[in-house]
Amino acid sequence: MTTTTFPNQQQLVYSDEKAQVYLSENPCAVGHILVFPKETAKKIENIDAATFAHLISVASFASTAIFEGLGLQGTNILVQSGNEANNPYEQLCIQVIPRKFDDGLNFQWKPQKEEDMNTIQENINNYTFFIGKEKKEQAKLPEPVKPTLDTSDKENYLIKHLKRLP
Repeated sequence: MTTTTFPNQQQLVYSDEKAQVYLSENPCAVGHILVFPKETAKKIENIDAATFAHLISVASFASTAIFEGLGLQGTNILVQSGNEANNPYEQLCIQVIPRKFDDGLNFQWKPQKEEDMNTIQENINNYTFFIGKEKKEQAKLPEPVKPTLDTSDKENYLIKHLKRLP
């Protein structure tokens, strides 16, 4: 597999502080686009969750734009993370592939038979302990203490505040 650089700047269709979207130089369908993070990251693990969420959001909006703009019937969104994922780019890449009925594209694969599902599940579970950790830690933060006003002597309280008015 050959590693290539970003597509030609002339094919840039969208850019913001975190993402770049290009038309694919080697499209498998008309309107095939590529979403890249602006920060250098070969794999999902190399970017923060907020950036990845932003990239997925951009891919979703781009999908809608090409769906509506080209009169399509659907899209496939494919995340390529790392060279092992057959990613031809030097960066994490999200491909948005426009689809039409009977377009000839085939994303079918032959299911692999897993010999020992319990062992596989256990091995994966051993590395899922961190999922949602950031949210749980934020949830544990104490609520800020709201100041309470002593209004036991309501008349004096109101008079004091009226005296403060210019």
